[in-house]
Amino acid sequence: MSLFLWKRSYEVGVVEIDMQHRRLVGFINDLSDAMMMQQGHRAVPHVLEELVDYISLHFATEETAMQKTNYPGLDEHRLEHLEMTGKVLALRERYHRERSLNSGEVLNFLCDWLKSHIIVNDKKFGYFLQNKARSNPFAE
Repeated sequence: MSLFLWKRSYEVGVVEIDMQHRRLVGFINDLSDAMMMQQGHRAVPHVLEELVDYISLHFATEETAMQKTNYPGLDEHRLEHLEMTGKVLALRERYHRERSLNSGEVLNFLCDWLKSHIIVNDKKFGYFLQNKARSNPFAE
């Protein structure tokens, strides 16, 4: 049973970014499902490794799109990405050092990421793009 179902309201309006966000929702649901089957401890290392790969691609995709559209919040968004990257790397490092990590902690981190960064901050970029398209419907 999925913890999160994808909603159109989560979309920013850039297909590639929205597909990547769906992948994050998949990580959340995979970990949640594993936890429900008492296997969260086994899913954590896989989720953390996937996240490290994910953030490299995803953050670069977002920042490139923001740069190409002259998004005024790019610098602030980059700082958020750096902070998120640091948290993911710290979680992975802690797992490797301690050989265990509470799956609930990882799940809470991912849910907070979805709620605060994607649904709030990434949506600001989506609104920017919508307003830009309305003000100049002939722009690319």
